[in-house]
Amino acid sequence: IARNRAVRLSWHAASACYLLHTGPAEACSCDASGAAQCAAGHVAIRGTAWDGGTRVSLQSNAASIAFDPLHGTVSPTATWRISAADGRAIHHVVNVMGRVRSCSPLAAVPGYRAC
Repeated sequence: IARNRAVRLSWHAASACYLLHTGPAEACSCDASGAAQCAAGHVAIRGTAWDGGTRVSLQSNAASIAFDPLHGTVSPTATWRISAADGRAIHHVVNVMGRVRSCSPLAAVPGYRAC
């Protein structure tokens, strides 16, 4: 809201990173080292990359979601699934109002309610 611009959370499976950035989904991406690369006029706010040896995976039903500054809504809604090699997982479910509900399938991760 303070930026008066849509802010987007994008996940880039090929380069194993996610970015919080301004502009459309294709405006920013991660290079081979995981560093953010944005087209002119767009800003990478935060990013995180992980290497192939990491025992955690991230899956989502949406590659990118946008937070609208005018209405405070999210489009599209999404579920981000973070899974460990041992099968434990946490799901972050983002609704249209931008609220996040976190849970763990079968309550496998302590501190999270069951999905």
